[in-house]
Amino acid sequence: MLGALVIVVAAILHAVGLNAGARAQDALVVFKLALIAGLVVAGGIALAVKGLPAPSPGLPEGFEPVPFAVTCVWVSFAYSGWNAASYLAGELHDARRTLTRVLLAGTWITAAAYLALNLVFVFAAPRAELAGQAEVGVLAARSLGGDGAAMVLAALVALAGVTSVTAMTMAGPRVYARMAEDGFLPRTIATTRGHRAAIALQVVLALALLWSAPFQDLMTWTGWTLWAFSALTIVGLVRVRLREGALAVPVPGWPWVPALYLVVSASIGAFSFTRDPAAGGAVLGALGIAALLYFALPGSRRARGSSNS
Repeated sequence: MLGALVIVVAAILHAVGLNAGARAQDALVVFKLALIAGLVVAGGIALAVKGLPAPSPGLPEGFEPVPFAVTCVWVSFAYSGWNAASYLAGELHDARRTLTRVLLAGTWITAAAYLALNLVFVFAAPRAELAGQAEVGVLAARSLGGDGAAMVLAALVALAGVTSVTAMTMAGPRVYARMAEDGFLPRTIATTRGHRAAIALQVVLALALLWSAPFQDLMTWTGWTLWAFSALTIVGLVRVRLREGALAVPVPGWPWVPALYLVVSASIGAFSFTRDPAAGGAVLGALGIAALLYFALPGSRRARGSSNS
């Protein structure tokens, strides 16, 4: 019920107008970053005073690729918000310059914030206490600062979820509106004021997902889907680069960076599939149905016609 309430409230904020939704999103993200910074500083001070925990004997050594791959799928959600600005490109002044700065800054800030926070988690408690536990952050925070620190960490996790909802409520409807303009969704979705029809569609889809499966299953399914589409995006970038050349499509680290990303993505997807073939098959089946629908819709025929002209 609480998750549904967050989705509906976020939709109302963004339906009121872009400025209201953006201000709410900015305030939530600033507060979240302040909480992360506070936890990192407090955790560092606590570790300096208490010292690092003693090594835990008896833990198995070695690298297990399958659990690591599944974890990478979940970790990818930490990076699923920084690129939301790309969906607003049509509403930005000097989009090329602004997007470049926003995407680079968002990537580095996200990486630095979560890496620092997880370093505190790793050193906050003996590994034996954290191994196999779902709420690693809460356990680590409790080890450093008692129940009060654990409550702050739990609030941070909840706030991170809220900011993700508000970010996607801002970005998702703009994707639907563009799809409607291109003929993949009903035209009315693109013509309503403030993307309100698209926001309503976002609410329906989000609530359907929320009520369809347990949270961890949703994380896995949507994580695999996001991972697959991020890899397909890089495939599209490579295709455009090969067709139009380096001057039109400059790619730093070409061709090694895109190749590395695709190899890592394929490896993580393959290992994750071996962990849960049923869920992986469901995701692949959904993607297959989506591909069939794509080629059957008018927008696809127009796109193929323009690319061949």
